[in-house]
Amino acid sequence: MFDSQDQYSEQLVKGKAGGGEISKIVIAALVITAGMVVTTMTGLGLFVIAGGIAFLIYSIRAMKFEYEYIIVNGDIDLTKIIAMQKRKPLRSIPQDSITAMDRADSAKTQNDMEVGDCDVYDYTDGTEESPVYAIYTVNKGKTEIHLLQLSEKSLEQMKFVLKKRSLI
Repeated sequence: MFDSQDQYSEQLVKGKAGGGEISKIVIAALVITAGMVVTTMTGLGLFVIAGGIAFLIYSIRAMKFEYEYIIVNGDIDLTKIIAMQKRKPLRSIPQDSITAMDRADSAKTQNDMEVGDCDVYDYTDGTEESPVYAIYTVNKGKTEIHLLQLSEKSLEQMKFVLKKRSLI
């Protein structure tokens, strides 16, 4: 439950379709094409075409998604909202597990991402319209970097909660 002293912020960031979503559309198109070929040989092709069309519609709808950030006292909950209907919880990051916060374009963060010693999770819209921040955590001994586009309110809250762990 929320206390009157809790710091809370919530925001939505439109996601950008990656290669996985686009490859699903290509696969659906190939299934529909295969169904047309099979239709000329047997009646089962109509079922293949119907399945391909259903998968194509699903894939197109899945390309429209948003990331929701809910931050309460530095604890971050990340959710993916698909086609404004389905919510898929992605990750919860307790503030005490955050080792550092920095700008994603800083030399340190760029170096950490290029070296490849850490896992990088991108929860941004893929544009450079608003600043991107890197949240560092450690999971099972491996450093993780979570890229977020924090609003001004969310950024100020995180800087206040993280204090010395914020490199901004």
